[in-house]
Amino acid sequence: MDIAAPSGTKIVASDGGTVTSAGWERSYGYVVRINHGGGIQTTYAHCSKLAVKKGDKVYQGQYIANV
Repeated sequence: MDIAAPSGTKIVASDGGTVTSAGWERSYGYVVRINHGGGIQTTYAHCSKLAVKKGDKVYQGQYIANV
């Protein structure tokens, strides 16, 4: 699912988990990927600013990046 929002809008984690990657990816720009366990992973792409890094533990609703 791709959800549009104004630039600078805060992005929060949909669920808790571990950040598996946070950085630049050629086709997506800045990206955060979170492993929630049980084979579930979320990807937050087209970010303008990242607030987490690889290996961070995050909780549901935690600020992780900006659009």
